[in-house]
Amino acid sequence: MKEVYINIKEFGDNSWLGKFLYQRTNKDLVSVDDLLGIIEDLKIEKEIVEEKLQDLQEDIDCNYYKAIPVSEQYE
Repeated sequence: MKEVYINIKEFGDNSWLGKFLYQRTNKDLVSVDDLLGIIEDLKIEKEIVEEKLQDLQEDIDCNYYKAIPVSEQYE
């Protein structure tokens, strides 16, 4: 079976998708396998960011008060 390629230059110079794909692959022609690899990488990056966000939220919830009562400020 033939490999299918997408010419990134066909997206145009102002296309965010074309710029993104070129930045990720550093190629003018991108195969379907390349696209699937990029999608998998993005899934992993998304999971990492979600974990960091959850850790940050837990840190904020555990260590910071929204309003410190006056009685605690003078102890």
